[in-house]
Amino acid sequence: NASSPNAGWEHASSHTGELVRTLRARTSKPLFVKIPPFTAGDDDRAEAVSIATAARDAGASGIVCANTLRVTDPRMATGRGGLSGGPLSAETPRMVAELVDAIGPDVPVVACGGIFTVDDARRCLDAGAVAIQVYTALIYEGPGILGSLTRGLAATVRTMD
Repeated sequence: NASSPNAGWEHASSHTGELVRTLRARTSKPLFVKIPPFTAGDDDRAEAVSIATAARDAGASGIVCANTLRVTDPRMATGRGGLSGGPLSAETPRMVAELVDAIGPDVPVVACGGIFTVDDARRCLDAGAVAIQVYTALIYEGPGILGSLTRGLAATVRTMD
């Protein structure tokens, strides 16, 4: 998770590349790198694309787009944290599309962030994601959400044929 505020190396692409190269030398298992979101402007986008590119070039199997939005709030024990779920719904498909455009189609991109409905998932897949990751919806909706999303996506694929 190259986007975790706990990582300590401030998302540097050189560290991401070095870590992926080291891990790749030790395993043939799939390695996916989760990048930070880039909703706040060009600097954030450049940072995320740089991390994804370094991961791709070092042998990552795929990129997860994206982690939680960074927020600061003095009410939190550490004064900062990550916002997930619904607030990311509108941004995730855009980030996926921009990332796929920037790094190319050879490395799979997994959409993550604010995916609660079949429409959310479909928008991410249409934007270029090869899979989706669900977490907040699972917490709020329970495990049944996985079956609902699977059935709903299967139905949309059938109607596309």
